[in-house]
Amino acid sequence: MRVWRAALALVAAAALGACGPMETGAPVELAPAEYVELAPSAPEMLGLGPQASPVGDAAQEAELERIVSSQAVSTHYILFIRGLDPYFNRAAYDNGNVPQACDAYWSSALQFFTNRGWGSQLRTIGIYSRQSGCYVNLANVVPNQSSTLSLMQGSSPFTNETSIGALGHRLAWWIYNNYTSKGLTVSLVGHSMGGLVARTAVGGASKRLSGFPPPLLVKGMVLLGTPNNGASSSYLGGLTGCTTQCAQMNSGSTFLNSLNNAWDTGNSGVSYRLNLIGSNDYVVGDVRSGAYGGTGTSLYFISPAYDHGNILTDQGTTSDASIGYWTDRTQAYTLNPPKYQGQPRSLTWTYNWATSQ
Repeated sequence: MRVWRAALALVAAAALGACGPMETGAPVELAPAEYVELAPSAPEMLGLGPQASPVGDAAQEAELERIVSSQAVSTHYILFIRGLDPYFNRAAYDNGNVPQACDAYWSSALQFFTNRGWGSQLRTIGIYSRQSGCYVNLANVVPNQSSTLSLMQGSSPFTNETSIGALGHRLAWWIYNNYTSKGLTVSLVGHSMGGLVARTAVGGASKRLSGFPPPLLVKGMVLLGTPNNGASSSYLGGLTGCTTQCAQMNSGSTFLNSLNNAWDTGNSGVSYRLNLIGSNDYVVGDVRSGAYGGTGTSLYFISPAYDHGNILTDQGTTSDASIGYWTDRTQAYTLNPPKYQGQPRSLTWTYNWATSQ
């Protein structure tokens, strides 16, 4: 059912009262009409909901863009958490090696969000010692309370020998002290292992795990190529010098079992959750592993067939992707997902979900 034109006034009115902008470039069209008739709740399931750009004539779109561009955004922030550096271990640290800078790692996404008015609300989170170009580095964050859980213990310096749990513990406290305690909301965008760090922070606070802060004001969570149920065994098996973090991303590890079955089994107060997976992702391997993360929608790209890196670099705004999706993580291993054509590309999906409020 196509109701975009009729709903334009309602969307515009909602935009005036919203805390953040929404995508106003190329129209986002969720599916051909015949698909929507078969699944009338598809727009909500696919996550755009009230943030979707209406399909209308040039005058309507120009007016909507004018309204959105006039909004003041000051209470919602987007946090970007990077993934694993498989070769940054203690030996690499002692040899003076430096992990890729945060701003370089996220350059495409930062540009995409900045071009849409969100530059001052973007925060990049470093997870390794000596990592530069970050708004904050978790290696320098001191939690208000220590945790008694073994999976939350850190190491110094922060390398790939540091527990993912320790990173999530520090991230939770940093979010709480700088945003939640001040009534400010955030969305988390995690790539690869960074998604597991984000899930640990949100789930640990929600479940009041040992040493964690109260529940966080996290509105949205977007996970890009995150191995929620384990990374590819062939990928992990080909790495040398990657200890703790690689072991924790093995399917069936104590860490993943705890994360998926105890800490982050539900929404944890997060309104918008989306897992994006590339069908050519050599790290995640099985797209179902990427889909198995908390609750919410999981979406994988049939075309473009993103690999592990370019899923976070595609700034294209043409809605020409082919996707499959699940609306709940438990479906990943039991149901073949419905397919949709003519969908947005990866950074457009990321933007729409991360800025939804």
